[in-house]
Amino acid sequence: AEMRKAPTRGRTQRVGVGPAPLPHRRRKLKGPSLADLDGSKTRQDGRGCIKDTVSIERRPKEVEQRLCVGDWEIDTVLGKPGSGGLVTVVDRKTHLLLAAKIEDKTAAAVQVALIRLLEGVECRTLTTDNGKEFARHKEVSAALGVPVYFAHPHSPWERGTNENTNGLIREYLPKGIDFREVRNDDVLRIVERLNNRPRKCLGFRTPNEAFFNLPVAFGLTI
Repeated sequence: AEMRKAPTRGRTQRVGVGPAPLPHRRRKLKGPSLADLDGSKTRQDGRGCIKDTVSIERRPKEVEQRLCVGDWEIDTVLGKPGSGGLVTVVDRKTHLLLAAKIEDKTAAAVQVALIRLLEGVECRTLTTDNGKEFARHKEVSAALGVPVYFAHPHSPWERGTNENTNGLIREYLPKGIDFREVRNDDVLRIVERLNNRPRKCLGFRTPNEAFFNLPVAFGLTI
């Protein structure tokens, strides 16, 4: 009679077809990097990666308290896809608005617009969100000689002054608008109108009056 080989002790025979499962490997926990410790890191929030960002947590406390003119929040206002939009810059203390048209949402276009808007203007810090259109923040920082801080992902309230001002702009330029039909003169008129609108938070002064320390409209001085 044919002799049958006894099964090897300690092994489990697999039933079915397919490769054997790989042994379970314990995941190695990743500790903080040097970039994490000094506040500079690569940010990713689903819209792309931006290298060498500096967190808003490292921004000076007086910026949060709105003590000085020249701490700006920056963002974009976009319209119909492919039609471009605006770069908007708002001073945290006085709510003064600066804006420029861009033909597209590329980092290069945003860089040029930001430098053009802020050259020669009182500027201490910039605070932005994590959109990849701000990927050239280091070039902007070098050109203007000021630090750029990044808000936490999905935290628009950390740039609330700019967000609220963009809402006012939307009264004139609603979502879906074709920015190719918006002229530079149209943008200037909107900016001028908003900068001359009295604000309750400024004691009913206008952003222009507050930023440039001008006499208020009814004859008093700041």
